[in-house]
Order: sequence, then structure tokens, then C-alpha cells
Amino acid sequence: MLVSFQNEEEVEYLTRYAKVIKEKYSGIEVVGLFVKPIEGVMKYDYLKGYYPTSTEWEYIEKTIRFEKEAEEKKKEKIKKKFLSLMGDSKFYIRSGDLAEVLLEEMKLFDVLVISKPKDIGHELKALFKNHYRPVIFVPKLENYSFEKILVANDHRFEFYKSLFSFMGIFEKVKTIDSISVNVREEDRENVNIYFNKAGRNIECFYEDGDITNVILEYSKRYDLLLMGDLQQSFIFEKVTGKPGIKIIKEIDKPIFMG
Repeated sequence: MLVSFQNEEEVEYLTRYAKVIKEKYSGIEVVGLFVKPIEGVMKYDYLKGYYPTSTEWEYIEKTIRFEKEAEEKKKEKIKKKFLSLMGDSKFYIRSGDLAEVLLEEMKLFDVLVISKPKDIGHELKALFKNHYRPVIFVPKLENYSFEKILVANDHRFEFYKSLFSFMGIFEKVKTIDSISVNVREEDRENVNIYFNKAGRNIECFYEDGDITNVILEYSKRYDLLLMGDLQQSFIFEKVTGKPGIKIIKEIDKPIFMG
């Protein structure tokens, strides 16, 4: 399990979440990662030798040095805090674009744990659309558990992909609930025909109404929401107001995206 941090505040609650899973699955190896952004230093490079006066350039160089020093202190604090909380684990640091680094590093892991964003910027858009491995987006909460799992079943291929990914990694979870919204009676399918032989059971609930509101209300009773990935254009998502984006932004529970 790769746990990615972007700032010191995330270390405490993301590590707590990783420890909850590790207590249930003792064989999981948890590795911490801090991705150091490079734009803070690079944003001044185009000025060098062109526009600044000597006084201005001296100020810019001091600013760059200050940013570098602050970044060094930040990554050391994050590393120290993670290792103090997680104990015998590995931690490493990479520099670069967040999405590019994570997409590369995820090839070596079974699942990525990352803070759930308040807003979805370009880096996370790339991650949502191209991730090679499952991702768990975790909000800051007082308490975490990993017992009650809810699946947002939209009857797309991506739903089954996420479900199989989840069960392949977290094999001890035997009972999962499924919520489907606005599905006609004749289109309702018994997903348990796929899972009974494996000793799994999925209880299916069907509701009518606003998809986002129904799923958000149901999720209050669960520890984790499992949903399919978001492969479509994010411009299309925002224009049409598709539920996937709204749920990610508004839900106050961890989200597993296979």
C-alpha cells in the first residue's frame, strides 16, 4: 500500500487510516511517499538573464533559496512524523508533477491511499482518468473503520472492475451492500450469481430519486464507498453535472476507485 502525502497535516490521518487496514490485513506493507512539487523553484527560471535588474534578481534568488529550505524542512517533518506513527515502514521522496509521479509509482503497488481533495485540479483529473491501480481517497475524519462497505452500482463495466479489484485485495470482506438508483425493475440483476461460489454476498438495494443525494444519504451508514472509475472527459462531467464528480466532492467517507 502506497500512502502519498502532500503536506504535514495529511500525515496523521492518512497514517491512521492505513493502520486501520493493516490491523485487519497484517501482511500489508505500508510505504510512505512525499511528492515534492517543482514549480515553486521553476516559476522564476524564465526571468533569469532577461527582465530583472540586479537588485530584483538578488531578491528572486533569495526567494528561491528560501523555498528550497522550506521544502527541505517540510519533507523531513513529513518523513519523521510518518515513521514515528507507522513504525517499521519505508518512506521515500520524489520530485515532479504529482499525477505523473503517482502514476509511475503505482505500478509497483496494489493500492494507493491519498487525501480526498476538496477540489479536483488538473493533477487529480489525470490521476482519476489514468490510474493503473485502485485508489482510496480519504477525507480527514476523527475515526475510521473498514467493516461496512457500500458499492455504488451504476451497472457499468467500471463497477464490476472496481468490485473485483476490491475483493481481490481485501479478501476478508465477505459482505458488501450495493445501492442502485433509478434502475427499472426488469433491468435489476442479481450480482450474487458471480460471487456466491467464492463465499461472498452482496445485498442489493434499489432506490429512485436524485442519484447523488441517495448515495450520499446511504453512505452515512458505511465506512467506505466503492465506485467505478471516471474515464470520461472532465469537461463533459462538469457541463452535464454527472453524479460521479459531485459524490467525490461532497461525500465525507473514504472512496475506493478500482
